Formats: sequence, structure tokens, C-alpha cells
Amino acid sequence: MSETISQELVARAEATTGSRRCNKILVVDDSAVARKQIGSTVRKLGLEPVSFRDGRAAFEHIRSLLLDNVDVYDEYAMIISDVEMPEMDGYTMTMQLKADPRTENLHILLHTSLSGVFNQSMVEKVGADDFMAKFRAEELATKIVQIIAET
Repeated sequence: MSETISQELVARAEATTGSRRCNKILVVDDSAVARKQIGSTVRKLGLEPVSFRDGRAAFEHIRSLLLDNVDVYDEYAMIISDVEMPEMDGYTMTMQLKADPRTENLHILLHTSLSGVFNQSMVEKVGADDFMAKFRAEELATKIVQIIAET
């Protein structure tokens, strides 16, 4: 698994992220290796990863921001989450965030080693914005830059 990202993509990211109000990405994965790989990719794009090891911790973090009247759209550009995690899986976290009007438009990318028709169906059912297989740094970086440019 290569963690290399093309210089062209890094340049596109710099051009895209320079004017953003928020350059943080919430990364949710129970694997320390995956968090490290995703965090490395995010940093290479000039963005700041904020990591949690399960959906419950990330969800509680978002809820605490809301209780403190923090605009989560000012705090995070998007969420990248694994699907299978202890405490709360990525599907449940996504459903709960999408059910709340204060977080329903947060862009959520489910990033998982699982694949297949069932998972694509679940992605649609829970309201996730994107789904991609782990771990291809260039592909993930391309998707992040695309999402940042659109939001």
C-alpha cells in the first residue's frame, strides 16, 4: 500500500484549501495504523486530522461541540470514518449525525476494507455521502480534494 501522493494533487489541495474557513478533518477508525495512514494523507494535503478510535467517541465529541454552540461546519470540513468499530460503528454514527439538522450536511466518507453490494446499500441507507475502499493514498487524497472543493 503506497502512501505516496502526486505533487500535482498536493498543489491542487493547496489551491483549494487556502481559502477555507476550516481545514480540519475528523478521522474515525479503530485501527491505529489506519488512523496514521489517513492522518498522513490529510497532512500532506495541508489539512489537519483530528482522530478518534470509535464512532461513539467521535459522536460524543460532535455532540459536545453542539452543546457549546460551536458550528461544526466551522470546526470540520468533513468526516472520514471506518465502518466496523467497537462501541459505535460508522453506519450508526452516520445515521445519528444525518438525523440531526445541525449536522445533517456534514460530508461523511465511509472508508472501509469491506466491499460489496450490501455495503453500498448500507451507505445509501444511512445517508453517507461517499464510500471507498481502504487504503489507497492517492485515491483518498483525490476524493478529499474533490469534497473540499465542492463544499
